[in-house]
Amino acid sequence: MSTAVINNPILNSPFAEPSRHWALDQNGIPTGVMAEGRRRSEFIVPVPPPNEAGSSSHVRFGTTKTNFWTPRADKCPINLVVCDQDWEAAAAQALDGMPEVLRYVKNDRLGFEVPYVHGGTEHHYRPDFIVVVDDGRGPDDPLDLVLEVKGRQSPQDDAKHDTIQRLWIPAVNALGRFGRWAFVRVDGPFEVDEVIRRHLASQQPALVT
Repeated sequence: MSTAVINNPILNSPFAEPSRHWALDQNGIPTGVMAEGRRRSEFIVPVPPPNEAGSSSHVRFGTTKTNFWTPRADKCPINLVVCDQDWEAAAAQALDGMPEVLRYVKNDRLGFEVPYVHGGTEHHYRPDFIVVVDDGRGPDDPLDLVLEVKGRQSPQDDAKHDTIQRLWIPAVNALGRFGRWAFVRVDGPFEVDEVIRRHLASQQPALVT
């Protein structure tokens, strides 16, 4: 094991407040200058600001992908929807055009994943979009939709969707701290608005006459 050697150490008394320290610059880098008194503790334990729950303000990244959709600024807080497939752009376009949609975001670098088991192995499911809609209760009590847009279904897809619909959605709704949630799967990108509206209509209470 190698031995660490500190040149010119400052020896302060263990029975009194430190009288000298090696100064650091504003970025916490040693300057080589000996300063009087105790070093400010903010240089010792830097605490990064936490990501706010439910916020996309921390999302900032570069990409080499060239397929983008530019969403409406009043609908999506991210300036670009980075698309792996054309269907993602088509889905975002549909969400832009829906008056029921208050806001939405593609689930890219948000850290929103749901664990599930398939074939005896744990995986993590990352849904396509999070969509906040007015389902008739007004914008102060919106419904958060986990939106998945798929083409061909596989048994693994079924395991993902079954887990989020049967386990995650009831659990987060029972918790009650993060609003109301539902899951919607669309088989193809060109029926996004129709499927969401059918889901919202199915949740409305029956009118008794």
